[in-house]
Amino acid sequence: MHLPGYYLTNFIIKYLKSDKVHNDSMKVAILIFGYPLYLIIISWSVWLLTGSAWSLTVFLLLPLLLLAYVKQKVRKDWGE
Repeated sequence: MHLPGYYLTNFIIKYLKSDKVHNDSMKVAILIFGYPLYLIIISWSVWLLTGSAWSLTVFLLLPLLLLAYVKQKVRKDWGE
């Protein structure tokens, strides 16, 4: 679910800037300011498809799933 947003961010960075000096800082800035908008668009899309008010929980669920994935990946990489 987060991969399209990441690829969109990479595309925007390649479109805006050709040299690779500040790519990481630009990527972080775009993700910090664009991620809430991305979540709103995803939540709105799910709401349009389902018509249920419970679909708005996607707005809260996606960041928690991302955090759980990152924590599990860190634990797996460190061998704990």
